[in-house]
Amino acid sequence: MKITKTFVLDFLAYKAARPLKLKELALELKIPRKEYTRFRGLVKEMIDEGRLVRLRRGRIGIPSEMNLVVWRISISRKGIGSIFLEAGEPVVIPRSEIFTALDGDKVMVRIEVDYDDNRYGKVIKVLDRARRDFLGIFHKGDNLNFVTPDDRRIRRDIFLARGRSRKAVEGERVVARINLWEDPYRNPEGEVIERLGFPGNPATDLLTIIRKYNLPEKFPTVVSQQARTTDRYFSEAEQKRRVDFTKDIIYTIDPADARDHDDAISVEKTRNGYRLGVYIADVSHFVRSDTVLDKEAFERGNSVYLPGRVIPMLPESLANNLCSLKPNRYRLVYAVLIDYDNKGKMLDFKLAEGVIKSKAKLSYEEVQEFFDNGRETDEINNVADSLKRARRLASILHKNRMAEGSIDFALPEAEIILGKDGRIIEVGNRVRLE
Repeated sequence: MKITKTFVLDFLAYKAARPLKLKELALELKIPRKEYTRFRGLVKEMIDEGRLVRLRRGRIGIPSEMNLVVWRISISRKGIGSIFLEAGEPVVIPRSEIFTALDGDKVMVRIEVDYDDNRYGKVIKVLDRARRDFLGIFHKGDNLNFVTPDDRRIRRDIFLARGRSRKAVEGERVVARINLWEDPYRNPEGEVIERLGFPGNPATDLLTIIRKYNLPEKFPTVVSQQARTTDRYFSEAEQKRRVDFTKDIIYTIDPADARDHDDAISVEKTRNGYRLGVYIADVSHFVRSDTVLDKEAFERGNSVYLPGRVIPMLPESLANNLCSLKPNRYRLVYAVLIDYDNKGKMLDFKLAEGVIKSKAKLSYEEVQEFFDNGRETDEINNVADSLKRARRLASILHKNRMAEGSIDFALPEAEIILGKDGRIIEVGNRVRLE
């Protein structure tokens, strides 16, 4: 019979009368001698995971039966920890009982009761570090170099062994890795793994943000390779299967500094009123479920926009090509077609998988200039009549929303202007457009 982790847990919970030593447990489970090494490895793995706990005299038990809880610890800026019991009840861990735990670590906590019958926790073991790399400022000491972490929840400086500083200089911001911290009365030991530069330098500050939030700058090779092969899904057969919108007057409107163009619109006048078309780039056609590309996008969650650069959710071959609704390019989309009467009442809607060929890439500022002063660029000229219809329909729908009690929060949106060196030269409010 194959011995599994679940089987070991069930045996200790329901059949064993007391915690057992490893050899006693093997005897009770009738583990063959030739399987003992594998069994010992299995139990050690369960102890490392916190599913079992090693007690005094080498006995092994289940944490919950020893008044122990395994959980990810949260630590406040004041250094106070907290975990949750299975019932959802929080348990506070005083600063003096944190042991060597860091925020997010998987820990084993003993539940204690003080003299006033208040329950609190005491970390007795760190099972798994949530992270080991931390931002900080490098300092040269008389006998030992060290890094003072930016995160105030790390209560001690990180000591660096000789030759582990990567030639960092005093006051430089670095990324330090904690290699060892087992004694709460001693400082963690580690090494500098990256020098970022001096605080206040725009390039350093940008890298600091990227490292602080663990933003992935590069895609794994296997993800990039798979992205480059997705154009095979853009086949002639697939285009013929979809609804053809390529002759419709469709265009994108985005901020002037936008990098992604993943939605487009069209507005037509109909016998009964208007037809609004909304077209969204069909990313899911290229990013197939459960592929390495899909998993990487899931891990990233979204694109991150920083001054002067973007950390994309998808590789460039997708984000800026097949999934970007560029003008005069055939693109696959999900379409929503909504019919309104002349008073803005919705009459009907349809959903479709389609193919479009955008006629223009416009900016909000460019369109506003056209509305205000009639200025037509080459791009505007291609879609001018449709823009006028879109403006009329938008005005009708806006009036309807206001009449139904909608509140328009005209809150200012900050606009930060950077110089060529990346430093802030001006802070103001964006001009609100139609």
